[in-house]
Amino acid sequence: MKHQIIDRDGKEYSLRIAKREDLSRLNEIYNEAIRTRRCTGHMVEFAPEERLDWFLAHPEDKYPIYVCETDGKIIGYVHISPYKERHAFEGDVEITYYLDFDHHGLGIGSAMMDFMLKRTKELGYEFVIATLLSLNEKSIGLLEKFGFSRWGRLPQIMNMGGGTRCDFLIYGLKL
Repeated sequence: MKHQIIDRDGKEYSLRIAKREDLSRLNEIYNEAIRTRRCTGHMVEFAPEERLDWFLAHPEDKYPIYVCETDGKIIGYVHISPYKERHAFEGDVEITYYLDFDHHGLGIGSAMMDFMLKRTKELGYEFVIATLLSLNEKSIGLLEKFGFSRWGRLPQIMNMGGGTRCDFLIYGLKL
């Protein structure tokens, strides 16, 4: 089943459950984020086969991955994962989203977030957590737009190379 979204310019996109054959494109988008040194703590790009275990750990009925596509091309994805692999966190998930940089600033990230928060609530989760770098100001703005607040900060703990350090932030939302 596809869910339609529309960007600020009126262009239509669809969200659908990711398939295994999408993994190569998801990996390309993630590697683009790695290269920025602003969006993830990973510093080395991945080959698609290195992400297969990650993909398989996201069953549709519990931790779905949704891809965003237009004109038959995947331009982003959003997913939830277990926050921690401990029983006390079973009602909690971590949300993650990445969008091809050519599609930033069009409202697509907001539409993906809106959809995924509703889907997360339908799945019965109570708390949603997002972890990110303090360098990622656009994601901070997106989270705050949807009611997330900063629950934690590890100051200057992330070494992004080239003498750049940043905070690791934890944002949360009670659904």
